[in-house]
Amino acid sequence: GEGLRHLTDARTAPDVLAFLKLDAALAFDSAWNRHAIETRRPVLTAVQLNQLQAEWGDLDLKAAGDLTVDAAGLASGSITVKVRNWREMLLLTARAGWISENHFGVLEKGFELLAALSGESETLDVPLTLRHGQVSVGPVPLGTLGPLRIP
Repeated sequence: GEGLRHLTDARTAPDVLAFLKLDAALAFDSAWNRHAIETRRPVLTAVQLNQLQAEWGDLDLKAAGDLTVDAAGLASGSITVKVRNWREMLLLTARAGWISENHFGVLEKGFELLAALSGESETLDVPLTLRHGQVSVGPVPLGTLGPLRIP
């Protein structure tokens, strides 16, 4: 809808997300019952991401993997991400201001290399490793994922 298009400044993006599927299992340190509302919310301890798939116009994102979550809410584990038409997705993130101009060229070159390794120039197929919230592709750090907590 317009909110997502405004957020990304994607004036040429389709009006709606064509497809979204999430198949995941979440583990918590205690049961979700009336006590969870009255006293303390259960804390997330693990995520089994069987399938995440989203299609928005020509953009296609798929992900699957398993994470554990420590007491601070920081995730560790691995997720494999497949992105079709990654160049357009990178442009959308740049237009939204999510990545700086300085990082755009570096990311584009890095993604070109990763796409070449997967055999398809317009598709990224990469395993992401998370260690205590730090996200990397192999030995290359990408950034930090904030704590996974339920407000």
